[in-house]
Amino acid sequence: MIRAPWFVECALGLCPREFRIEYREQIRADCRARGSPLGAAADVAANGLMLRWESLVRDVAYGLRSLRRAPLFTAIALLTLALAISVNAAVFGVISTVLLKPLPFAQADNLVFLCRPDGCDTQYKNWDIRAYQDGSRTLEGIGAFQFAGATLTGFGTPQNVDLAYASTNFFDVLRAHPMAGRFFIASDARKGVRDLVISQKASQRFFGGARSAIGKTLTLDGAQWRVVGVASANFVSPVSFGAPGEHAFDAWEPLPEDSFVRGFDPLNDFAFARVRPGVAPAALAADLNRITAGVVRQNPISEKGLTARAVPFRQWYFHGLRAMLFLALLAVFAVLLIACANVANLLLVRGVTRTGEFAVRNALGASRSRIANQLLTEVVLLAAGGGILGLGLAWVELSALAALHPQLPNVESAGIDGRVAFFTLVVVVITTLVAGVVPAFFTARRNVNATLRSTGRSGDASGGKSFRAGLAIAEIALAFAVVFTSGLLVRSSIAMAKVDFGFDPRGMYLTEMALGSQRYRRADARAAFAAGVLARVEALPGVDSATIGRPFPFSGDGIEGSGFRFPGRAYTPGTEPHDPYRQVSPSFFHVYGLRLENGRIFTANDRAGAARVVMVGRSFAKMFFGGGNPVGRQILIQPGTATWTPATIVGEVRDTLGNYAGDLPPIYLPNAQMPTVSPELAIRMRANDPHLRERVAAAVAAIDPNQAMGSLRSIENLMEQWTAPARTGAMLLGVLALVALILAIAGIYAIVAYSVEQRRHEFGIRMAIGARRTGVVRAVLGGALRLGVLGIALGIVVAASSTQMLAGMLFRVSTLDPITFVAVIIVLLASIALACAIPALRATRVDPARALRYE
Repeated sequence: MIRAPWFVECALGLCPREFRIEYREQIRADCRARGSPLGAAADVAANGLMLRWESLVRDVAYGLRSLRRAPLFTAIALLTLALAISVNAAVFGVISTVLLKPLPFAQADNLVFLCRPDGCDTQYKNWDIRAYQDGSRTLEGIGAFQFAGATLTGFGTPQNVDLAYASTNFFDVLRAHPMAGRFFIASDARKGVRDLVISQKASQRFFGGARSAIGKTLTLDGAQWRVVGVASANFVSPVSFGAPGEHAFDAWEPLPEDSFVRGFDPLNDFAFARVRPGVAPAALAADLNRITAGVVRQNPISEKGLTARAVPFRQWYFHGLRAMLFLALLAVFAVLLIACANVANLLLVRGVTRTGEFAVRNALGASRSRIANQLLTEVVLLAAGGGILGLGLAWVELSALAALHPQLPNVESAGIDGRVAFFTLVVVVITTLVAGVVPAFFTARRNVNATLRSTGRSGDASGGKSFRAGLAIAEIALAFAVVFTSGLLVRSSIAMAKVDFGFDPRGMYLTEMALGSQRYRRADARAAFAAGVLARVEALPGVDSATIGRPFPFSGDGIEGSGFRFPGRAYTPGTEPHDPYRQVSPSFFHVYGLRLENGRIFTANDRAGAARVVMVGRSFAKMFFGGGNPVGRQILIQPGTATWTPATIVGEVRDTLGNYAGDLPPIYLPNAQMPTVSPELAIRMRANDPHLRERVAAAVAAIDPNQAMGSLRSIENLMEQWTAPARTGAMLLGVLALVALILAIAGIYAIVAYSVEQRRHEFGIRMAIGARRTGVVRAVLGGALRLGVLGIALGIVVAASSTQMLAGMLFRVSTLDPITFVAVIIVLLASIALACAIPALRATRVDPARALRYE
């Protein structure tokens, strides 16, 4: 055998297989004779590519003609693939927008939140933040910030501004640049300095632009602040809950430098940091643990339980959505596999009907590989067409999703971009391989003569009958897993919708104020303001009742105190029960409809200077008093001071959900005895009043014309926001479950219909020798239901292993909920039986005489 140089052999590899077999030795000999192997290799490669191109063009043209001759098959396959590819592209489009979009921070991969084990929406004492700042070898800097509100005056009606207290290095750690002026410097944190940074929107609203704002003053809570800088329009504060940019601020005030020195009154703030380049996560964790151990060692009592871990911004942001979107991606991939199984079944069935065509081509010299290539070309055409249609459908689906306003950040901007298009291309390739390779293999390896001999008989000599049954079982298993997952989320959403929150939210509204001015430094001034506003609001037309305090259910606002002790017990700092305080006026229990279980509610006599009293909920009594009557018992509280003060429990009421601290039962304190600095006002209306906000604002202004009021929100809407994530997940998975179920049932129908067509003569002979029609129906349905039972059994295993990631997303529903299991099994079996009813009835209409004549 003559061997040519390696590059000639490589060029030969570009030629079609038949060409290589026939002309390889001739080309090798020609190369040796010409003495110019490089030129020969170039000629061979050029001719090989030309032959490949011509072959591809012929295959594509033949494939298009073949698909055009089978319009029903082509339409079904195209629509099946387009539907599956579209949901894959749409879900990936959402993931690309929500999870893969670059974070709006400079060098965001180096930014981390300092977090406790329970999450990153926790706060640290400022002196602990300073300890991490000074002692770290792996962090470039740590920024601290806190939310606040302030009343702005001097621009007409007093108005609320969203304010953040920030450390002087806040903007430096973020690598932000001002639009005008400068950001904070160290001297801004000194006592008596009132320098302020404002947002670009605030500069436009109050001063007409960023440049003109520098050096101007703003009056916040009665104090003059000088504007030294304006943040750029695209600046985003790193809030550790919600999407980046979801919480926008109007202004930033510097945190006082004294708050970072141990010994002064502690301030608690959120903390984030920038990691030095090249620092490994393990080294960062070890560094934080070293500093933590040192702080605890120096302050074993006050810092007991201190922990800190660094969580990257990208890992923390949207952490609550990751599980749901990853689950949705698994679901759409399952839908794609179901669609591929359907198309593979259609191709196998079509391959049987094309036996004559393949026999003729085989007789004319076409090899099995040539026939397989042709079949794969047809699959590529179907997948490409499905991909193009799928992109169009995905655009429609994303538009519909945005119109539904789900609780998915930035979903309105989700669309078909280059990343989604590339993902769709990958899906098309996967579709081609999964749906086309096996049917092409079975069809190409079929014994044509044996298949022709079996035509007209019962059965299928193709060898693909068992494989088609396996595909059906896999389809049902995948459909079961998707439908079961969706069922769990639907059940969870229903459980949320049926929750008894302990009060009726209809006709209830909530607003808030911030008493930050010097006027309200004294508790009696805050108490007088609250009492005056409450009296005027209760007198407004249409108002049934109102209450003032903090925090109210579903307001989302923080607490101003927590914890209690039992008298006579010894506690080290931080070990007392951490139950949140809820400061309320006496009317709170009437407004929220909380039934009194024991004792009494607060009265006007429970004011400053009177004996300290508290009320508790039923769950508090169960948790700490074994369910006995707590009225008359004493506990120790910290009502705005560092001193533990005795207070008597005077009443026990029914519980409400929507507590600030999750499942921890609140302790109710009279607002008159611990007046809040940021009061909330809850109003219950007898009838709707479109001018309610203006009337309430006038009532507030009548007490203090320099006090602003926040937005007026419906409590029903706030509660809907609480249930929105569950409803979004249930809706998304529910649609995917419906698609999966339809495709799986369609696949079962196709298999049963084809099986009935193959067994027409068998059924005719059976009825000719006395078989009843009901027996034939049972035979058809029995075979389908056996496939269904096997698929469901496999689906239960798949579902049980894949739903564990749902544990944190479900509300009062187990990941192995038996009701959902039973319901999904019934739905699937009923759907399979219904889908197979038509083929089963068709089997009973076979003419026995015709079957006997054929035999």
